[in-house]
Amino acid sequence: MYVSFFKKSTAWCIVFDNDSLEAYLQIAGVITQAELPIVQSQGRMGEYAVAYRIYRNKQGGGFGDRSKRPYAWAILVYVDGLPLRINSARGDCREWSTLEIVSEWMIKNGFRYWWTRNDLEWNQPEAVAPEVIAPEAIVPEAIASEEIAPEAIAPEAIAFETLAPEAVIPEAIAPEAIAPETLSSEITTSAPLEPHIESLADLKSY
Repeated sequence: MYVSFFKKSTAWCIVFDNDSLEAYLQIAGVITQAELPIVQSQGRMGEYAVAYRIYRNKQGGGFGDRSKRPYAWAILVYVDGLPLRINSARGDCREWSTLEIVSEWMIKNGFRYWWTRNDLEWNQPEAVAPEVIAPEAIVPEAIASEEIAPEAIAPEAIAFETLAPEAVIPEAIAPEAIAPETLSSEITTSAPLEPHIESLADLKSY
């Protein structure tokens, strides 16, 4: 069992073989397909299973040719909360060539859903430096939307807030705007005026 480490850019890639992959997945043991109905009837079987990618062990023609198709699928199930790999009756790891065959097996053995994982064929994404936007690349409309130019404000909005003194309605404060009948009514209601006496003759006539 071995694990190879390769450093690519700033990330580490782990290259497994089948034994180290099982240790990485913490597979606790094996179980055969014939034993599945027993643990299911005892209520010890988990709700889902996992199909995971392995290196093909079997040799032969067609899909079993490891030189043309080096990978296969294996299945682990959970019994009493522990992950167990499905083995054949002869004690070998059971292998499936395609996920279509895996899905048929899952349905026939009572699994409503399952997970798939591939730790052997995934690619580590390249580290990309964050893009730096130059100030001149900023759209002018974005600045104008935040900072409104004074000439963009409607004239009536300015006149409403800053009214010049001559803009005040004259009728509201000009004395000549008062109606004459208002002044006459105030005079007639006041006390009568005393006559002006300038000489003794005026006093006698009075």
